Amino acid sequence: MASKYRGISQRAMHCPGYNRLRQHYETALRRWAQIELSSNKSELFDSSMRLRLEIEKKALDERNAAYERMVFHEQSCPICNRQHKRKIHRTE
Repeated sequence: MASKYRGISQRAMHCPGYNRLRQHYETALRRWAQIELSSNKSELFDSSMRLRLEIEKKALDERNAAYERMVFHEQSCPICNRQHKRKIHRTE
């Protein structure tokens, strides 16, 4: 599932709403990556293991929710959807 989060393609034109959602997604992705890639998680989280797992889960949930909002917007927005359909037709 992680592979779908890596390669969000850059498109030439998107509406301002999509750009805002993309910024939220990228912020959530960076936060999640910082937590996951922390070299010494015991330094990052000096509290209990349960709290650390809750923080990791929250970061993962935020990342996933931001991605889903961005994808939903791209599919339902007339501007973004038009761009998406053009890309599909070019690759077929």
